[in-house]
Amino acid sequence: MTLSALATYEAQPAGVLLLEPAAAPLPSPCFQLFRSTYYTIGLCLQGHAELQVNLDTYQVQAGSLLVLPAHCLKQWRTRSADFVSRDVLFTANFMAPAPGGHLGQFAYFESAAAPVLPLPPALFGRLQVSLEQLHQSYHESHLYRTELLQSRLRVLLYETAAAYAALVGRADPGQSRAQLLTRQFKHLLCAHCTTERHLAFYASHLYITPKHLTETIRAVTGRGAASLIAEAVTLEARLLLQNPALTVAQIADQLHFADQSAFARYFRHTVGRTPTTYRQQLTIGSKPFSDFLPTIADNRS
Repeated sequence: MTLSALATYEAQPAGVLLLEPAAAPLPSPCFQLFRSTYYTIGLCLQGHAELQVNLDTYQVQAGSLLVLPAHCLKQWRTRSADFVSRDVLFTANFMAPAPGGHLGQFAYFESAAAPVLPLPPALFGRLQVSLEQLHQSYHESHLYRTELLQSRLRVLLYETAAAYAALVGRADPGQSRAQLLTRQFKHLLCAHCTTERHLAFYASHLYITPKHLTETIRAVTGRGAASLIAEAVTLEARLLLQNPALTVAQIADQLHFADQSAFARYFRHTVGRTPTTYRQQLTIGSKPFSDFLPTIADNRS
């Protein structure tokens, strides 16, 4: 199974997928934004990459652990030619029937958890063994293949939980009030950006003034809160524009703009091109990946 299957609207969903660890260039659709119902656990075996998850960007190096919850926005921004990883993707429904398969118990799948962590060799080796055993069960014919895969996944989930707890407990000295507020703001933003674009909405939910929110976010991230709101809305718009079944008018409606013209003006202001032009450029395979990245205006308000 390759990652390219996740970049098509015709892909048939499966309960569990194993991505093959081959050092080969990804097809261009895999560098576009995507959201899926799959949870992901992976190990970077060699090379390096840059991965965006929702509003944050992470550096993935050899020896890193990747833990990605379902439904988050993801985008591989860069991957080195020698990048190799071992990954397993699975749905909550696949694990639900298995004892200990309730994914809500694992803190590393929470939206606020760090999705990329460097591992010491001993922990990396333990997880690599679990993934290799899962790989063997995935490819073999077995009377109880589903149950065996659920069992192997459960072991991997708990091995990952132990590694994650050891690393986070050792590395996290505690967050400042500003860092905590920024994390809460980003969580709210990911949940409500398709319906709410006003700074006052987020400030009221955090029980602070818009001015205080803007100053705090800028102090932590170097960007204004309004800029992050625009980026979140634009990410959702870019994802929807990849779906050829949706018209621009339907996308404007899904994002709660007054009409198609209002959406087009907003998108052009933040990305620098109209939704129609952006969609047309997505189909041009010869364009460099950098041309697909929007330039978000840092609104100082």
